[in-house]
Amino acid sequence: LHRVDRRQRQMCIRDSKKGRPLDIVAVITFPEPGLVQPNGRTYKESRQKEKIKIGEPAFYGYGFDEEWEKVPGEWVFEIFHKKARLVKQRFHVSLPEESD
Repeated sequence: LHRVDRRQRQMCIRDSKKGRPLDIVAVITFPEPGLVQPNGRTYKESRQKEKIKIGEPAFYGYGFDEEWEKVPGEWVFEIFHKKARLVKQRFHVSLPEESD
């Protein structure tokens, strides 16, 4: 990965009810074939429930801790509250070209 091992996005939901807790679901969709662990288990997406506060910055990211997590292609971050999508961010992961 081009010298970047962490992807992180900051979000801030603004509303007149500043400070009120809000339940969200953060979803990361991985490119095909998904993240394949050495034991063969495959993950197509990650879903994580979070509680944020309206009007306060919140961070959500993904760290590439293992080599098998470094899957090139389009990754999609989405944040939902109930059935409403609040955020959608696409980014492309590429691997460095191998030199001879």
